[in-house]
Amino acid sequence: QRHPILYFVRGDLLKTILKTIDSHGITDQFNPLVKEDDSYVKTTEVSTRMDDQLRSYSQSAFNKEGKETQLMYTATFDVKPHRYLKITHKGHHVETFEEVEKEEVPKKALDKLSR
Repeated sequence: QRHPILYFVRGDLLKTILKTIDSHGITDQFNPLVKEDDSYVKTTEVSTRMDDQLRSYSQSAFNKEGKETQLMYTATFDVKPHRYLKITHKGHHVETFEEVEKEEVPKKALDKLSR
């Protein structure tokens, strides 16, 4: 199941989100020269609990060629640790993520994630 990235606009929460969003992610989202890509992460514990319902994760992700990109993604639930996610993104802008089986992770990405 694919999970869209959610942004809430509630006073103090908006201020927190704006402080933590990578400004390159915003520009990458609209830049026609930045191409969409799929990268993979092995999930960790929650990086930041923004409130009772929003969790933030910041991790190194690797595409099928093994190229690393630092990505931040958010979820309205705790993502189970030690699982593999396929993250669709444009540069640093994360669009969606979905859990995949280890066998679905490209070899070069898996090699980098196994270090």
